[in-house]
Amino acid sequence: MKTIIIEVMGGCVVDVHNLPEGYTYDIDDHDLMEEGEPPYKEFSNVYLKEREEKEAKREAKQAKRKAKEEEKNAEQTQKT
Repeated sequence: MKTIIIEVMGGCVVDVHNLPEGYTYDIDDHDLMEEGEPPYKEFSNVYLKEREEKEAKREAKQAKRKAKEEEKNAEQTQKT
């Protein structure tokens, strides 16, 4: 059995994990302010920007590791 995990920070959904293929999700937020802005909007935007930056760094590290691994494999192939 898998659990659908909904990450919430500052009153905003920031990620959804284990959502089955073909499914979507809707947010029924009862905490919206009168003018239609979600609470903690400024905080959530900062958080999301930081999260995007961390994700970009993680992807860059993965790409670097993959390139290094491919280079090592190419060297081993040339030796044989």
